[in-house]
Amino acid sequence: MKKICFLILVVLHSYISQSQTKVYKAIINESEFKTLLYKAEKGNAKAQIELGNRYYKGYGVARNYEKSFYWTKKCAEQGISDAQYALAIYYGAGTGVQEDLKKAVYWLE
Repeated sequence: MKKICFLILVVLHSYISQSQTKVYKAIINESEFKTLLYKAEKGNAKAQIELGNRYYKGYGVARNYEKSFYWTKKCAEQGISDAQYALAIYYGAGTGVQEDLKKAVYWLE
């Protein structure tokens, strides 16, 4: 059952990823990055998911899946559903973290 849930999750992720139209400013200056990092470190969920997305896609920062996972998890732990969904994908695919289908299903639920 868990494998079926995960397969459904992967298919949905592919569909949603293709349909998302959020555009990131590709270049972020040092001051903007420091502000974003400061807010994320202080627990701002919006800043945390923004950092997670930037590290995942390499927008304005070097692509780093481990840092993407870290910031996305911080956000997910605050109950933000988009981050929880992303965390399920990370665990299911082993992106930035050891693959763990039990944790993928946990965060999906």
